[in-house]
Parts: sequence; C-alpha cells; structure tokens
Amino acid sequence: MASNEKKNIKAVMPQVASFTVEYNNEKDLKAKICEHLGIESEFTNLMFTKTDEDFSPIGAEELEDFEKSDGTTDIVVVDYIWARQMIVLKDDQKKLRSAHALIVGCGALGNELVKNLAWLGLGNITIVDYDDVEFSNVSRGLFEKEDVGKNKADVLADKVSKSSPYVKIAAIAKRVEECDPEQLKCHVMLSALDNMPTRVWLASFCVANNIPL
Repeated sequence: MASNEKKNIKAVMPQVASFTVEYNNEKDLKAKICEHLGIESEFTNLMFTKTDEDFSPIGAEELEDFEKSDGTTDIVVVDYIWARQMIVLKDDQKKLRSAHALIVGCGALGNELVKNLAWLGLGNITIVDYDDVEFSNVSRGLFEKEDVGKNKADVLADKVSKSSPYVKIAAIAKRVEECDPEQLKCHVMLSALDNMPTRVWLASFCVANNIPL
C-alpha cells in the first residue's frame, strides 16, 4: 500500500468499543486506535480478520451491524493486556494506569495487595517494610525459601516486577515512621500492618496529608 493511500477499517475491542478508523499503514492504524481508546501501544496487539461465521471473538450482533454500515467484512480486533477489565472499567482503566498506590507492610496481606494491584495494571506501586523474610512467610505469599533473611519490600518488589514489568514498583526498606514525607506521597495508601501503634501513626499521617487510607 502506498504511504499516502487512505483505507478504512473497523476496529473492535469486544464488548468495549467499535469504531471506524482511516489510516495509511499498520503503524499509523495502531497509533490511532490506541489514541482513540486511551491505551498504550506497547501493551496492544492488532489481529486482522474478516467477519465470517468462523470468527468467534466478536458477537453476531456486532458483525451484523458492521455489514449493515458499509458492507465491509475486514476488521481489526484490538487485543489490549487489560482488555477484559475494560469491559467493566472502560475509561477507569486509564485512571488506574496513572495512579500511584503505597502499601505499608509486606506480610500475607501485603503480598496479595501488591500482586493484585499489579495485575489490575496500576501504574505505580511503592512498598514499605523494614522487616526481613522469615520461614513462616514462605507459606503465606510470594516469598520462597531462598528469600529468607532478605528485606521483604525488596524481595516482593523484585518478584512482582518480573511478573508485571508494565508496572513501576519501588521498595523502601525501612520503618514507615522513618520515611521522608516526600517518599510517602501517593494517590492512595493501603495498610497491611500487624501492629496498632504504626496503624495509628499511619492514619494520622494520611489525615494530615489528605491521603485516602
């Protein structure tokens, strides 16, 4: 196809959006689709196909609407890493990608919070914990036998970063009370603490700094 030749194609993210795109080449097409949906191109794949009975990802009603609109059968399916979540979250997925959560405590609850927030595609996660991994932690989270004796925050950040490289994860290996206030800036704070005095301190800090806890 010549670089100045325009072509129209139907773009579909199943159960999320469908629209027509005018483009010059595949790179141009991907950029326009991602801009329209507010998603990152590096986490998006395009699958070209035709609207026939053998194609299952799109429902029959959607295909019928396409064929009625302009008679074309060529479509591109947008496969985004968080496409299934966008069925429910839609525009809120973009908000998650720009959000920053700080989790205090890396025990069993902290492990689950960090893992699940990363899977949701939260853009930035900071983990705070001064403690080291013990054998009793191995059965209640992502920690392994080889991690015993290492700082919990460092280990957890490393493990989740490897499985979710699309999320920025930082570790602070110290008591939350000893952190510089600038280190604790975030959109939302999550407490996974196991002692009352630190919970009270954290609640007071969040109130003073207008951070949801």
